[in-house]
Amino acid sequence: ELEKLANSLNNIFILPNDITLSYAECGSENAFYNPSLKKITICYELMEKIATTFYEVTETEEEYIEGVTGAVTFVLYHELGHALVDAYSLPIPGREEDAVDRLSTIILLEGDPVFQRAPLNGAIFFLVSTGSDDYQFWDEHSLNEQRFYDILCLGYGKGISEYESVVEKGLLPEERAERCPSEYQRTFASWNVLLAPYTKN
Repeated sequence: ELEKLANSLNNIFILPNDITLSYAECGSENAFYNPSLKKITICYELMEKIATTFYEVTETEEEYIEGVTGAVTFVLYHELGHALVDAYSLPIPGREEDAVDRLSTIILLEGDPVFQRAPLNGAIFFLVSTGSDDYQFWDEHSLNEQRFYDILCLGYGKGISEYESVVEKGLLPEERAERCPSEYQRTFASWNVLLAPYTKN
């Protein structure tokens, strides 16, 4: 996955510096971008949590592999969002964590169809892994449930078939779903303006 990610980055973006991608033991379930080292780290502890979560909620090996791979891919692209904000000194009004959630979702939805379900699996992980002790209102991230609905809305708004069932199953309320196409277009247009000077296409 790291090699595929690196190749996709080089095909899309004009990067002013190399971004190192690595896995490591961190002592906590985490993933982060270090702006001083220009390095994205995915902690083994977080990968183990993702693997355990999807083992509990999937019924087949295929679903399990897709869930784990998709969620890890989404985490990687989320951290990539931080790296791009740093590399290009992008102006981000509002919270950066919310912004890079949306950026990573947009990049994956607009890219290789193989990865279009990755945001959905990332959203599922956020939702089902939330415990009663996870409501840290002081944290810079939105609540996992909010991240879940925001990601689903973008996927549905893009018109990707795999996301249509989330409305049919009642996972995304119709009141939100009807606004998702315009929400996707606004989000896509905003990021397109910010990143256009740094893309190869």
